Amino acid sequence: MNKLRSILLIILSVFLIIVPQLSAQNREFVLYTWEDMFPEEILRGFERDTGIRIRYETFETNEEMLDKLLENNGGGFDLIIADDYIVEFVNHPEWKLAQILDKRQIPNFGNIDPFFQRQLYDPDDEYTVPYGAGVTTIVYDPRRVNIPISGLTDLWHPSLRNNIGIIGNYRVINGMALKVHGRSYNTTNIADIRAAGNLLMQLSPNIRIIKDIGLEEDLVSGNVSVAVMYTDQVMKSRLARPELRTVFPSEGIGFGIMPAFIPVRASNPVAAHRFLNYILDPVQGARSFEHLGYYCTFQASRPHINPALREFLIMPDFLTFEAIHNISQDAEDEHWSIWEQFTASLERRPTAPTAVPTAPVAPLPVLPMPGPAPLMREEARRELAQNEISRVNTSLPLYHLLVLDRSRSARNSDISDMDNASVLYKYRHGTNGYLVVLYRSPMTGPVFPQFPDGSRIVVNMSSVVPQTLRDYIGSSAFRRFVSNRTVLAQMRDAL
Repeated sequence: MNKLRSILLIILSVFLIIVPQLSAQNREFVLYTWEDMFPEEILRGFERDTGIRIRYETFETNEEMLDKLLENNGGGFDLIIADDYIVEFVNHPEWKLAQILDKRQIPNFGNIDPFFQRQLYDPDDEYTVPYGAGVTTIVYDPRRVNIPISGLTDLWHPSLRNNIGIIGNYRVINGMALKVHGRSYNTTNIADIRAAGNLLMQLSPNIRIIKDIGLEEDLVSGNVSVAVMYTDQVMKSRLARPELRTVFPSEGIGFGIMPAFIPVRASNPVAAHRFLNYILDPVQGARSFEHLGYYCTFQASRPHINPALREFLIMPDFLTFEAIHNISQDAEDEHWSIWEQFTASLERRPTAPTAVPTAPVAPLPVLPMPGPAPLMREEARRELAQNEISRVNTSLPLYHLLVLDRSRSARNSDISDMDNASVLYKYRHGTNGYLVVLYRSPMTGPVFPQFPDGSRIVVNMSSVVPQTLRDYIGSSAFRRFVSNRTVLAQMRDAL
């Protein structure tokens, strides 16, 4: 009897320890998205009404989000909001990173506008809730523009020389030229894409600035008189200066949605469902979109939107638009090549525009030979600062990422003389002439290979911490060299 009582006491003690921990875990909810997607009143209101604390984590690019989700095997976060094109990859048959929504836990699900449902990334409407939609829009100052602007074609007018600001989304900007030619944003016809690229190059003299974040400030201040903008930037600029005019291009408009989904291994899917239901409430949804600045995708929220903002937050019925989807790798590479030529043409102008780096054109380290320039995480710096480690642990390996521009050398040329080093991964990009090499060498006396004649070193990174190179390979900046997602994944795996 005493033995049984002891066993029961042990079981009860374990139960009393574990249950509060599980309860505490369920009191936290990890939201992963861009900065400033919700007003504080919504976030704090959810916490107050449910007792669930929100841990708000952010990413800068969709690719960064996907990498983190893959690294965590579909876990680590409870709710993610990203762009539609990346969600196509989230539920790729090989990955299946999103879970099917339990709509019984989302009684407000019917408040969604059906127009924004059953999209290509979620054709059966099982995995996502659309949180905001946007279209490519032109805004201009009629007092400083001498021509009427009604469409994309007008942007090529010579009177707009050095007077236009554009966002840094290369598919959207390249797509403008496609639409002027009457082609689809999503065409995979290389000849059509190249013809549009030639037209885009003719736009170069009119471009003053390329800027993803804060472009509305340049329009409001008069730094530019015309801007091709995101939907939230349109609202900000028009509220600051009501005399500005909005133009929905007559040739057709690029269209995108920001879906929310629950990762397949979310630790608190119940809280994620509750948050979705919370923002789908008509009033809470209205407050969210008034802050977000994108078109309201919840039909039940529209009557509750501030009348002064409805013009900006309710999508007009007359728009003709086309969703921008993922395309073939060859077509994607052609688009990227055109974008590189286009941005380079701006830099070569006698009076260069103020080009603010954006995700697709982020600055890259150009490091001279012969020695490596260590790019290390803080933990690596601390490690090397310890004399006893740097003196004794001579077997510590050094990891290298090298990118060569072989556009002026023979395409079949290669690196050589890699004695005392181990090549982890090598990739030749036949389209743009880049040779990418990952290799490992001893900490003492790192090895530098011989390079093909005419090659130009554009990236030369070294670190004792492989994750440093993995992070860079996963960044949008590295996609200017390698955009094939399979290759990117293989490179990170090699480290």
